[in-house]
Amino acid sequence: MHIASGHRRKYVTTATVAALVCGAAVLGITSASADTSTTVYKVGNTVSDSTGNATLGLFYNSNCGGATADFYDSVPNYAGYTTLTGSGTQQFETTYIYIFENRDSANGHGVAVKNNAASLRNYGAATYSLYYNSGYSGHSQRFLGMGGTCVNFDSTLKNNNASQQQTN
Repeated sequence: MHIASGHRRKYVTTATVAALVCGAAVLGITSASADTSTTVYKVGNTVSDSTGNATLGLFYNSNCGGATADFYDSVPNYAGYTTLTGSGTQQFETTYIYIFENRDSANGHGVAVKNNAASLRNYGAATYSLYYNSGYSGHSQRFLGMGGTCVNFDSTLKNNNASQQQTN
């Protein structure tokens, strides 16, 4: 998990982690070498606040259509993040990749979020800026707390979006 000092973040809910761990065990997702074990999880609709509520929903299609990915707080890279635990010869690398999901087999289901979103709904009161580059840089578009109103991204950000920052 990427956690910046002094910032609160909750990226993956406990129930989802448990489900993903069980799923990984069933699918046998592991091992890159004898010294390092690598596990890759595709994570969708699990980035939420402490009450389990997402405040920003990204959509694969314009006009809030297709599959969705829900987030809360700032996300420095829509590609996801990697953690490394353990030491010496017992190191474990875990990669979390953000994907679109939900809505049965809607357009975009299972597709990586980074550079693939076309619209959003801001369900909360917070203001978010969506950025062209990872790390909150490049061209951006600002979205005020809108009570769930659907907004399409401008032509620069449509399918070219890499991070989001909560600005209040």
